Amino acid sequence: MSEVFARYREAQQDISRGVLDGLSNTMGGLDFTRIDASAPAWVAASSAVVQRGYQEAVTAGSDFLTDFANEGAIPKRFQLKPATLDSKLVVTSLVTLGPYRAKHLMAQGYDIDRAIREVFTAVSGAGMRHAMAGMRETVTNTSKTYTRVRRIAKEGACGFCAMLATKDYWIPSDQEPATSAAAVVVGRSGRTRGPQSLGAQYHDGCKCTVQPVSDELQPEGYENQLEKFEDAYYEARRRAEDREGGAAVGKNVIREMDKLRREGWF
Repeated sequence: MSEVFARYREAQQDISRGVLDGLSNTMGGLDFTRIDASAPAWVAASSAVVQRGYQEAVTAGSDFLTDFANEGAIPKRFQLKPATLDSKLVVTSLVTLGPYRAKHLMAQGYDIDRAIREVFTAVSGAGMRHAMAGMRETVTNTSKTYTRVRRIAKEGACGFCAMLATKDYWIPSDQEPATSAAAVVVGRSGRTRGPQSLGAQYHDGCKCTVQPVSDELQPEGYENQLEKFEDAYYEARRRAEDREGGAAVGKNVIREMDKLRREGWF
């Protein structure tokens, strides 16, 4: 099974690199001395790159669902529910992080080279997020008909992703998904968590994946990694509560999670 996860991660990396390279090639089309005039053609070219990556991600997600089915995570004769791209969201992101941001940075006195770097970093992160949604949403939409899905955060993930990874469940194989969502044990500690959604929030440049849940289907060593995320989450919440003198606010918990990551908790 480890080979399946390795291919799954490699496919995501390949698609991300393709989008990154494609957006790098289109970046020269946004003329920072003629932003408004060059923007329409740049947006069209960049949007095409992201849409192509999205379709590749849908195909990759479909291929890996077959692998997951062969491993027993979902029925072998599953009904595929491929993701559908909202191209308007892609265009909105590109316009906001491309031409609009470029004009803002130039108005702030940035030199052109620095402004280009800033804009490319923002655009590429958003582009990869939109493209990878094709894989994430295809796996999620198809799998949730039969079982639950979980977020898989990589080792060294940011505090945001590590926190959301703890909000998913292992569902015992002898329980129906519809009846087993409450108070499911997470990790070896015996802690339980109430019903939570997948945590379908992914930041720009996010490297998390999603997968169907089963007792045996998980990346090698991930239970140990999840335990570290869990320990850090509870410690982060405790620290945030101590600082705030009461219930912890989500953004403060994430801030504490990032501190714990730097301290080597996960």
